[in-house]
Amino acid sequence: MGLFSRSKEYTEQTTGVIVGVSAVKVNNMNLPLAEYEVEGKQYRVRVPYGIAVKLERQSEGEGKLVRANLNYGNVNVRLQHTKIQGCKVNVLYNPQKPKKAKVVD
Repeated sequence: MGLFSRSKEYTEQTTGVIVGVSAVKVNNMNLPLAEYEVEGKQYRVRVPYGIAVKLERQSEGEGKLVRANLNYGNVNVRLQHTKIQGCKVNVLYNPQKPKKAKVVD
């Protein structure tokens, strides 16, 4: 499947809100999680690194420090993310499979 055909599956847009962080790290940063709603059901999607950095730069001095402890089997992972909890983001999603989504500028 090519890039063009993949982008066509995300045809609907909604607003998401940063609610926490994922266990996935890029450049020593845990990627934030955005929560969005489609037809009354909540979903979560990871925010790409570039957008997360941009949000942090735009929210200097605002927001909260987000901390979470997650257990993955025998491993306890401590996560932190600064400043951007509660920030709004644009989410594109597939209307047939709303769980398939991506955060865009």
